[in-house]
Amino acid sequence: MAANPDKMIQTGIFEDLQRKIDEDTAVKDALRDIVQALEKQDRTTQSVLSRAHSTPTSDLPSLVTAAQANIDQEIKTIQQLSEVASQHPYYKFNYAWTRQMQDVCYSILLCGWLGGFGKGETGQLMKIEDVGALMKIPVNLKDRDSFHLTIEEYLLALISVIDELARLARNSVTLGDYRRPLQ
Repeated sequence: MAANPDKMIQTGIFEDLQRKIDEDTAVKDALRDIVQALEKQDRTTQSVLSRAHSTPTSDLPSLVTAAQANIDQEIKTIQQLSEVASQHPYYKFNYAWTRQMQDVCYSILLCGWLGGFGKGETGQLMKIEDVGALMKIPVNLKDRDSFHLTIEEYLLALISVIDELARLARNSVTLGDYRRPLQ
């Protein structure tokens, strides 16, 4: 006696599963679009900041101003990312933006070191709290599941800044600026 195969499988289970997959795909697509815009903006910022290697110290303020204008656009995009990402569990989708957040953090740290963000003087590293305040997002959250700047993103960006400063020191000497490497 064979059972009716239609009664053995509940199709509602698969419909619910497909609906959940479709919802996750829509979220991933929305996040991907925002992250791609952020990545493009940061490439522009980093191209501006890379000119610090061939710019005399006296001309740095104009370079920093240009970089800050680009970073302001990145911050607006981060706000969009925060709005979308905060509606979902943080660690479910953070793989989509963690590298780009690290890159933006690097740009902010380097721009700040070059005298940006009202510092007025070069050689000052920003704390994670300062970077988070500038981005208008919380840092290293432990009490709620929301979009934030992680300590890992900040520390990896700091390592990138250290590498960039070593390169900047060599290039400064080539430009005849023997004081910059001592900062």
